[in-house]
Amino acid sequence: IAYAMSKLITDPHIVWNVEYAERKVVVYGNSMICLEHGDFNLNRSFFVFATEYAKEWGKCEHRTLYTGHTHKEKKIQYITTDETNGFTIKVLPSLSKADRYHASNKWTKNKRAGIIDLHSESNGIVGSFTYIDQD
Repeated sequence: IAYAMSKLITDPHIVWNVEYAERKVVVYGNSMICLEHGDFNLNRSFFVFATEYAKEWGKCEHRTLYTGHTHKEKKIQYITTDETNGFTIKVLPSLSKADRYHASNKWTKNKRAGIIDLHSESNGIVGSFTYIDQD
């Protein structure tokens, strides 16, 4: 979605971070915002981000990893959050419609949803908005 938007919206004040990388980090004030797909061992994410992004890790008090690959047996409006030593892993829901892959894995009744977290430069996550598709 970001790549398509980067082609449609050409504003010099917007920086589109659309280059491919297994993991990405954005520092916003005192927050380290980490991104990865989440299809491989999340148990090691804490160590990998602390090692690969040691400078950013040491600079920031608030550290959040956003991932989305894992499907849960929970209702989509409940977000899986684990906090270990100041590192929060948030598994986000999907906005995609169920397809054959979802049916094969028996993920047929998950509601489509999206979440936007609001980060403060000094206080980390200070709010969150959730969209849940009603169809």
